Amino acid sequence: PNESILFNIQGACFAELGSFEIAIKSYEQAISINPSYAKAYFNRGLSNIILEEKDRGCLDLSKAGELGLGKAFDSIKEYCN
Repeated sequence: PNESILFNIQGACFAELGSFEIAIKSYEQAISINPSYAKAYFNRGLSNIILEEKDRGCLDLSKAGELGLGKAFDSIKEYCN
């Protein structure tokens, strides 16, 4: 499997455990391997929003939307306006 997918899954596992800072590091690894990985931007964005880093989170959600992840726009409406 693609390493970026594995890092994204790892990040999701850390997020599920409430370890959002560690999750973000995993998402960053996924993005560094595949800069077009919309799901990793989306997940990093939500983690940043949970950590009250709204500006960073909303930028990531926007990037995920630009890369074609439609549900990112729903999250932008919910968290970024």
